[in-house]
Amino acid sequence: MTERFARAGAIACISLAHERDFALGRLEIRPSRREIIDRGLRETVEPRVMRVLVALTRVRGDTLSRDDLIESCWDGVIVGDDAINRCISRLRKVAEASGNAFSIETQSRSRRRCRLLL
Repeated sequence: MTERFARAGAIACISLAHERDFALGRLEIRPSRREIIDRGLRETVEPRVMRVLVALTRVRGDTLSRDDLIESCWDGVIVGDDAINRCISRLRKVAEASGNAFSIETQSRSRRRCRLLL
């Protein structure tokens, strides 16, 4: 039962203004500012992209379904695969530019997870 509630908290709607800063490998992530910092270099990403990154890191290596992402990042508003794929693609470019500090795996057409590479 506790695991179910923990998962529900992980996929709850994300408010970037209330998210704490965190590290992702060597990256410093500042959700409230939508910044990703790599060795002093700052990159600002779109709010939706940051929400997807926060959602993926909240579940700590577990997978999120397309519906989970819609619930937490689009406030339950139904969006097409293109919107989700665009955010995932943008985050993969950030990962690549950072020397692959993290990766995003697509396990099936509708399930994704963020993996920290150390």
